[in-house]
Amino acid sequence: MSKDPMSKKLFVGRLPFDYTDEKLEALFAGVGTVASARMIPDPKQGRTRGFGFVDMKTDEEAVAAIAKLNGHTIGDRQIWVTIARPKNSDVPGARRPELPIRGKQEWKPREGAPKPRTFGNPRFRSQKPGGSGRFGRGARPGRGSRP
Repeated sequence: MSKDPMSKKLFVGRLPFDYTDEKLEALFAGVGTVASARMIPDPKQGRTRGFGFVDMKTDEEAVAAIAKLNGHTIGDRQIWVTIARPKNSDVPGARRPELPIRGKQEWKPREGAPKPRTFGNPRFRSQKPGGSGRFGRGARPGRGSRP
């Protein structure tokens, strides 16, 4: 395995929401020596968010934990065990750094697109001659169409 310092840290997903740090540590203790295990809490709901992180002592134990526990069923859930990625990683699917906010861009029609057609008074934006426009059904003011 690589010498990446993050390679011993494992991401464990799809855990039951009532799982605790102690249960997570006990699950991985059967595979190797666990340095730390932490479930991520959801303060709004008062429970865990269904995922956590486990630090294994060696890279070999981390690989063995992935091989043994990835796809393991706990309750009615099949858990995921993978190597944890840093928050700002270039790996697809990982969090990306915040991009600077650009100013408001002006809308431009695509190259070669025809201009929209309007007939008569452009304020009414009728698409066809005698079309619905602002007053509906081709009616015009002064022809008895409005009460």
